[in-house]
Amino acid sequence: NEDFLTARIDHNFSVSDSIFGRYTVQNGAREKVTDGSGTSLPFAATDLKNRNQYLTLEWKHIISPTTINTARAGFTRNSWTEDGKDCGPLSFGWFPNACMGQLQLQGAFSALGLWVNGRNVSNAYTYSDDLSMTRGRHDLKVGINLARYHVNDFIDGTRDGRFRFGGSVARMLTGQPTQWSGKVPGAFGERGSRQWVTGLYIQ
Repeated sequence: NEDFLTARIDHNFSVSDSIFGRYTVQNGAREKVTDGSGTSLPFAATDLKNRNQYLTLEWKHIISPTTINTARAGFTRNSWTEDGKDCGPLSFGWFPNACMGQLQLQGAFSALGLWVNGRNVSNAYTYSDDLSMTRGRHDLKVGINLARYHVNDFIDGTRDGRFRFGGSVARMLTGQPTQWSGKVPGAFGERGSRQWVTGLYIQ
C-alpha cells in the first residue's frame, strides 16, 4: 500500500517579491513474506514500512530590472522500518522471545529463517542563494549551496542469529557450523553519521 500527498503554494507579495512552497509526503507499507531465499514459500514474514517527506521553499526578489536574487531552503526526511511479524511454522528461536534465526547452507539462495530487523532515519537540510545580474551583453551569476546530512541506522541485521555451514550438507545435518554471527541480547545497534557539504560558484 502506498499513499501520496502533495501541497503547493505560490504567492506574489509585490511585483518584486514572490514565494513558492511545496510539501510532499509518501507512506508505504507491505508484508514481506520470505523463506530467506527469495522464493514465495510462506516460511516467515516481516512488516516493511516507509515514510518520505520533502519540503521546498523559495523566495525570489527582483532587486532591479537587471538583478534578481533567489533563495531556496529544503528539508528531506526518509525513514523505513522492518520488523518480524510472523516467525513461520518453526516457532522456536535461539534467543529468548525471538524468531528462529537463519540457517545458511551456501550463499543467499539456500537459507531459511529471519534475519532482518531495523530502522533507518535520514535527514537532509539544504539552503542555496543565487544572484543573477545582467550588464549589457554580459550575464554574471554567483551563488552558495549549503547542505547538512544526518543518517541514523538502527540495524539488527542478524538479530536472531545466523549459522553458516560452508556448503556442506553433512555439516548441517550433524550440527557443525563453520560460522555463527548474531547480535548479543542487550547490545546497542545504533550507528549514525553527520556531514556538511558546501559549495560556491561564479559563472
